[in-house]
Amino acid sequence: MSDFNVSRTGQVEQTGDATALFRKNYLSEVISAYETKLVTSGKIQERSIQSGKSANFPLIGELAAQMHVPGAEINGQNVNHGETDIFIDGVTIADVAIADIDQAMSDIDYRGKYSAKAGSALAKAEDRHNLITGLKAARATALLTGNPDGAEIVGANFKTSAADLAAGIFDAAQTMDEKEVPEEGRYFYVRPAQYRLLAQNLDAINKNHGGAGAYSEGTILRVAGFEMVKTNHLPVTNLTAELVSKYNGDFSTTAGLAMQMEAIGCVKLMDIGLQIEPSVRHQSTLVVARMAKGHDILRPECAVELKTA
Repeated sequence: MSDFNVSRTGQVEQTGDATALFRKNYLSEVISAYETKLVTSGKIQERSIQSGKSANFPLIGELAAQMHVPGAEINGQNVNHGETDIFIDGVTIADVAIADIDQAMSDIDYRGKYSAKAGSALAKAEDRHNLITGLKAARATALLTGNPDGAEIVGANFKTSAADLAAGIFDAAQTMDEKEVPEEGRYFYVRPAQYRLLAQNLDAINKNHGGAGAYSEGTILRVAGFEMVKTNHLPVTNLTAELVSKYNGDFSTTAGLAMQMEAIGCVKLMDIGLQIEPSVRHQSTLVVARMAKGHDILRPECAVELKTA
C-alpha cells in the first residue's frame, strides 16, 4: 500500500512551514479587524520605539508677543520646557485554543471568525486605554507651569437630554477656544445611547446651529467643531480592578469626552504580531495575537469631560 500525497493547505508551494499561509492569512485578518474597530486611530499622538520600556514626549511652554523698542537689544524669551515619559504597559493578548478534532470535523472557517474576534478584542483594549487616559487628562492639572489644566463640565441631564448634551459640547468647544487649543483634530467621544439621542435632535444636526448629520440615517457628524465618535469603549462605571492600575478610576458619571489629538500620547513597542503553537499534549493549537503599547497624558487642556455630577 502506498502513502497518500497529502496537500498541506498551509504550506507555500508544498515546502517549509505547514502553517505559513495560516499565519499570514490569520494575521492579516486580525489586523484588518483591528483597524476597522479602532476608533481612536490617528486621533492621538503616537510614537514607535524599537527597544526599551518608554518613549519621551517633549513639553514646550508658550511664547508671548511683545512690542519692540527701537534700538533695544533682543535677547530671546525664557520658555518653559519639560518632558513626559510614556511607559509600555505590557503585552496585550487575544488568544484562542483550537481543538484539532473540532477543526477536522467542522466545515466552518474558524480562522476567519477567530481572527476577527482577536482583532476586535485588541482594538477594544487600545480604545479603552486611550479614552480612560483622555478622561484622566480632563481631570488633571497642567504638566508644565503656565499651561492650563484640564476641564470638567457638569450637567445633570447630559445622559438623557439631547439639548443639554449639545449645549455641553458647545461649552466644551468654548473652553478649548479660551485655552487656545487648536481647532484641528477635535473629537467628541460618546456612548451609543447619547449618540442616538443627539441624532434624533434636529437642532443638533441643523447646519444653522453648527451641526452636521443625517436624521434619516441616524448619524451626526459634527457638533461645535468636534467630529462625533460613537463608541462602546468610553468607560461609564467605577473601574477598580484593571490589570494596569493607572487605568482605574470612577467614571460612573461620565457622559462624554471632548479631546483634541494633543491631549494624550501612545508609545508602541510591538505592533500586532502572531504566535502559533501546536500542542500534542492538548491535541490543539494555541493561537495568540499580541501587541505592546502604553498610554499617558500630554496636554490636559486639550481634554474636557462632560459628566452628570
